[in-house]
Amino acid sequence: VTHAKDAATRIAAIGAGEGRTTFYEANFGDLSSVLPVEGAVHYDVPLSTLDSQLHGLPSPTLVKIDVEGFEPEVIAGMGRVGQADTAPLVIFEALTNSALDRCRDAFKAFLPTYTRIYRLGDSGPSSDLTDERLTHDFLAVPTARELWFTGLLEGLSRPSLT
Repeated sequence: VTHAKDAATRIAAIGAGEGRTTFYEANFGDLSSVLPVEGAVHYDVPLSTLDSQLHGLPSPTLVKIDVEGFEPEVIAGMGRVGQADTAPLVIFEALTNSALDRCRDAFKAFLPTYTRIYRLGDSGPSSDLTDERLTHDFLAVPTARELWFTGLLEGLSRPSLT
């Protein structure tokens, strides 16, 4: 983000609603979260939705969510952005099958236009969500972009002419 043009940073947690929440900063880095972390320093921070943060800005093409277990709440707070004609692709992390189920339930409840979820792997997206040998990153594709995405996948799988 530091080298991106027109990028802005904000000190805020992103979730399903507006208000305030506690942010837990773990001394071991990657487990900082709004979910309680034992032994972490905690701060009171603003809580906002992705819809609110993106209000008045062009719709993003891609949203990456990696919030250590808070993914369903972030999904719940992007109803306007996720239901637009230009709804973004969404990459999210789910470390367990139950976390994946919670994310899938959030998409069904708050973003029903996201009908396809792929597990990301070294060889590309896979519709086999059970193969845990692949990454814990998933890609949700809205119906409005499904044909485009399918065409992209077919283009990537074609052998090179060289």
